[in-house]
Amino acid sequence: HLVGFAQRNYRTICVDLSGMMEKYSIDVLHESKRIFLVSTAELPSLHLAREKLNYLCSQDLAGRVSILLNRSHKRHQISVEEMEKLFGLPIHMTFPNDYTGVHKALTAGKPVDVGSELGRKYRELAETMLTVRPGAPSEKRKAGRLLGSLLGRNTEAGVV
Repeated sequence: HLVGFAQRNYRTICVDLSGMMEKYSIDVLHESKRIFLVSTAELPSLHLAREKLNYLCSQDLAGRVSILLNRSHKRHQISVEEMEKLFGLPIHMTFPNDYTGVHKALTAGKPVDVGSELGRKYRELAETMLTVRPGAPSEKRKAGRLLGSLLGRNTEAGVV
């Protein structure tokens, strides 16, 4: 019911699901245009993500899935290329491990610094989530409001 309400009132909806693949989660995923499967680079997490990807494929959702690699290090146990072979998909985006920056933001009750490497990656992800028709001012305005809300900033009088 909540998703139905949101669909009637908003053009873009972001839902953060538990990853446990509950029935309601799968129902929401079937309504989704894009699905971001998040994993870290540790081997157990990669194998769990591969199992989830296989399950999503069995639910006819494979074409919507993009892989996000969280808390990425410059030196992984296995390379990004090997991870992509494991998934059978390219890694859509990687996010650096910035424990200190995230901790500072959480304790201050503020978003991650937009000038940090992690903040720039968050912005890049938010921008890739938006599809804006060129030259449509009202769409750009709405996209800016959504981008601002994803980044924790109010870019206009109202936040979507």
